[in-house]
Amino acid sequence: MKTEKLDLLQLHNVRDPQQSLAQFRKWKEQGICRYIGITSTRHGDFPAVEAILQHEKPDFVQIDYSVDDREAEKRILPLAAEMKCGVLTALPFGRGRLFRAVHGKELPDWAKAFAGSWAQFFLKYLLGDARVTAVIPGTADPAHMTDNLGAMRASTRRRSASAYGGVRRIALAGRNSAILAPISLPTPPVGGSRQPP
Repeated sequence: MKTEKLDLLQLHNVRDPQQSLAQFRKWKEQGICRYIGITSTRHGDFPAVEAILQHEKPDFVQIDYSVDDREAEKRILPLAAEMKCGVLTALPFGRGRLFRAVHGKELPDWAKAFAGSWAQFFLKYLLGDARVTAVIPGTADPAHMTDNLGAMRASTRRRSASAYGGVRRIALAGRNSAILAPISLPTPPVGGSRQPP
């Protein structure tokens, strides 16, 4: 791999709640990696993720999390914060579901204040949660990568916090209406909370 040290070594798709990360810890102590972590993209494996977070205390956890799939927001994010574990989010576009849901719909004017595209809107929703360390959109298209990088422009936690509170409230409306209805909802109030009501 032409590197002396890996930044992050993760055990992928954990399923066993008794899984040990002892070997990963040894590799970390030996200087093979800086951080260790676990991943899961299945809600059915969340009990294992929760157990491992509590007894192994990895540095990172990577989970499936998007505007229309927020189970991790209820279960994994609070525990990861308690364990001081970084959170990486996989599949932030819901395997394309989010783009299919907004196909042909223009980004609402109030969202244009902090997002230049639907991709940035979806990514900023995740980045707006202080418990999320990084999002992993994944793409092979250079234009999509450039657009995704635009989600890092303008702080989602400071300058657009009031508008972002509206985004989080809209997403709480439900799986289908969260994405299909934002253009018909009123402008979010100024000074709104980023946290769900």
